[in-house]
Amino acid sequence: MRIVNEMQMKIDAAASQKQEDTIKQLQAELADLKVLFETRSLPANTPPVICLCGSTRFMDAFFEAGWKFTLEGRIVLSIGVCKHAEHHGGEALGQEVANRLDELHLRKIDLADSVYVLNVNGYIGKSTRKEIEYAKSKNKPIEYLE
Repeated sequence: MRIVNEMQMKIDAAASQKQEDTIKQLQAELADLKVLFETRSLPANTPPVICLCGSTRFMDAFFEAGWKFTLEGRIVLSIGVCKHAEHHGGEALGQEVANRLDELHLRKIDLADSVYVLNVNGYIGKSTRKEIEYAKSKNKPIEYLE
């Protein structure tokens, strides 16, 4: 419910500055949030949800972060298909499949309370950059491995 209150505060602030386009956008997002809260209920003691983002060429980093955050008591959303694996790569299944996997990962960001970027050796690729920008647009807290 905190997020609904925060959204309403943003709407009120935009209204005081007469930012009509911003108000309309925020009202639409608030309506979507209300539907989400009405259709999906979680127990009050639900652990925080973290979404892992990064290049699938660094699968060991995904496994290590998943292990770490799970043991800390967080729900971890990660990748289900490695796009760079030799025999299991989403890209090997075609660009349409890769695009659907990228879109699916954005939905995981929607579900998450925060995002953790696995920028091994500082590397952030095109898909990860898109995910970071998306997370920022949704006001998700973002942390980085490096």
